[in-house]
Amino acid sequence: MTSSGVMNARAVFRLCMLATAIQRCLPFQPNPKTPHRRIVQQYVTAGSMPDISTPLSPNTFAGMVERGLLERFEEKDIERVLASWRLLEKDYYHKEYVGEPGKEGESDMIQECHSYVPGLSITPFWDTKDFDWAEYLEKKYPEIRKEFDAVTADMQKLQEEGNNIWAGALTDDASSYGTGWKTLVLMNRGQWDAVNVNLFPKTSKAVHDSGIP
Repeated sequence: MTSSGVMNARAVFRLCMLATAIQRCLPFQPNPKTPHRRIVQQYVTAGSMPDISTPLSPNTFAGMVERGLLERFEEKDIERVLASWRLLEKDYYHKEYVGEPGKEGESDMIQECHSYVPGLSITPFWDTKDFDWAEYLEKKYPEIRKEFDAVTADMQKLQEEGNNIWAGALTDDASSYGTGWKTLVLMNRGQWDAVNVNLFPKTSKAVHDSGIP
């Protein structure tokens, strides 16, 4: 895929995530012929995934989004995005053991995805040298850590001036991060949090300047 194709795929995926957020806000109207259920695949193989070869119905919200994507982008450039979108429409929840063979019962190396994109590479830890933006943020770590320690030193003030400081999971998807997971959001779904950005200007600038996708 060309660099422009990569950027197009990123843009498409963000559009899909936005469409998903909108879809979840719409009133749920179950199809009486098809019981609504979450498809859970545990320790999946390629052959055990739901069939996603058929285009979505153009009479549904998801189908209209898919048709809009195909009108704007070449199908060959967004194949994985389309696959992910169709899986999401099926309410597919991916759970796969990705650790050392034969140690499924004793290893925590399990991949869990609510918005699964087939074909993406996975590894326990990525080398920052593989990504320019990660290498940039790594160099900025001392500055980021210093600002974080300074701002969080007065938690009462931070709670009073910040927005949703150390909030719990705001969505069902976020709850999968783990018990007790808390967040201090600088950006959510492509939108900067103006309040928190002003509290962490150096960190926010570093993230912005890094060029992270």
